[in-house]
Amino acid sequence: MSRLSAAVLGVLVAGSPAVRAGELAGVWVVDLEASDAMDGFLEAQGVGYLKRKAAAKTVVTLTIAQTGEEVRITTITPFDWKTSVLVVDGVTRAVERAGPQGLAHHAWDGEVLVSTVTMDDGSVLTVSRSISTDGATLTQRMGYRAPDGPTHVADRVFRRQGP
Repeated sequence: MSRLSAAVLGVLVAGSPAVRAGELAGVWVVDLEASDAMDGFLEAQGVGYLKRKAAAKTVVTLTIAQTGEEVRITTITPFDWKTSVLVVDGVTRAVERAGPQGLAHHAWDGEVLVSTVTMDDGSVLTVSRSISTDGATLTQRMGYRAPDGPTHVADRVFRRQGP
């Protein structure tokens, strides 16, 4: 798995703390048909062919809880699960995980949560998350840029499944 693959899977939240905080909490399931193909995005990160093909068909479920500035996301796939905690206060922090290191920054831009992870090798993952006005759809726009390469972008669409 590439350096940022875990970050891609672990960083999924949307909304605005003042306006939509209550709408974040719940269970969200990826809509594979409404989402962009992830192949080019994952290939740019060095993810191998078989893992990219499996990712294209993998149903991802998110369970999201929010308390104040803390957003807790449990990402569940048929292969694994992971809980990530984002502190959404605009402070840049060290990435706390095994493997390559870097810096993460999570902040609100109006009703969009923007997360930026800059790895020590200079690669950058930017994830912008927004929720639809009816609260039923979570859209995650991910951009990955290698140190000397173009930015690869993919959108993932999630549908609310429960509270």
